[in-house]
Amino acid sequence: MDFQRQMMHSFWQGILKVFVLHQAAQGPIYGGKLKKQLQEWGYDISPGSLYPLLHAFEKGHLFRSRVKIFKGRARKYYEITDKGRDVLAEVQQELKAIMARMLSTGRPTPGTNHPQE
Repeated sequence: MDFQRQMMHSFWQGILKVFVLHQAAQGPIYGGKLKKQLQEWGYDISPGSLYPLLHAFEKGHLFRSRVKIFKGRARKYYEITDKGRDVLAEVQQELKAIMARMLSTGRPTPGTNHPQE
């Protein structure tokens, strides 16, 4: 994989996490619906990548889940928790600040253009 593809892959991995948190903040989500929404954005994700992310968010207490029967099949819905909302708000704030600096026409002020590590 060339550098540009690696860079875009890494970018989408990060955006994917923000996207999933954002979608959950809008209401309960499930894997199939997320996959379809991501395809509409031009990102094709495999279940082998999506479901571990959902499980990790649940394990990290960003989501809680419940199973509902839909058309005779069990479907796991994920809901964002208060901790998940706090994480999303912080990420959105950081993302806004980073994008404002990156897209500004002026030169960055020394010492202010690096995210905290």
